Amino acid sequence: MIRSWCLAREPDVPETAGLPDLPTFANAPPSRPQRRFASAVSAAFALLTLALLPIVTDPVGAMPGFVPSYQAALITVYAVTTYLFFAQYRRTASVPLLVLAAGSLFTTLIVAVQLLTFPGVFAPGRILGSGPGTTTWLWTLWHVGPPLFALPYAIMEGDGRPRWVRPDRVGRVGGLAALAVVAGVAMLTWVVVAWVEYLPRCVDGDDYRLLTTSGIGPGVMVLTLVALATLCWTTRSRCCSSSSTTWSPCRARRGEAWAGSPDGWRRSPPA
Repeated sequence: MIRSWCLAREPDVPETAGLPDLPTFANAPPSRPQRRFASAVSAAFALLTLALLPIVTDPVGAMPGFVPSYQAALITVYAVTTYLFFAQYRRTASVPLLVLAAGSLFTTLIVAVQLLTFPGVFAPGRILGSGPGTTTWLWTLWHVGPPLFALPYAIMEGDGRPRWVRPDRVGRVGGLAALAVVAGVAMLTWVVVAWVEYLPRCVDGDDYRLLTTSGIGPGVMVLTLVALATLCWTTRSRCCSSSSTTWSPCRARRGEAWAGSPDGWRRSPPA
């Protein structure tokens, strides 16, 4: 039944049925300035990571306002990105765009939930969770989500088979996808909050070196690199979405490097 909701591209399908040929973030070729900007951002993150390595174990003073301001900015950016992807999906009925929209929604919700696990943000203690383990595991889910959704997108883009949802099913399929993401985030939040003691330890008090030594941090980095390599290979870096994600491995590597600091986050996992 699910297969019947998707149409293979045929010449007799009206152009107005989903407008599949309109350029989107998923297939619009990046301009030369956009490629240069993406390369510059990647290089900047790489250089920043190298510059921080000599002081990564030095204690950093507490900054109470950093977490709420930084997380709020992240939630806003991810929410706007989610809206744009869903809007372009509704315009084009593209299944790959729906995958990207779902991944962006997943990230938005996980970041919002993680904010509730920081002490002293909305209440004297934590609204969710009983310790930094919950916060750190939500950080892990946050950074695992984008590459997991990017992989199926890259595979669908690479096999050369156009996929879109039947025009009369666009709204229903998009709504079901959003509900599935919300349900998935709710379930993962429940697991991380209620059963965190049964998950592999990735933090010891304010010491986050376990995030690296346990293999969780490096695993996130490897998954991100695999997703990026797959995306670049299947699209030949010809679309804006692949160019705009070239900085992800630098962020993953930065998080792994900061994981070696016993006091650097002051109860805040890397972001």
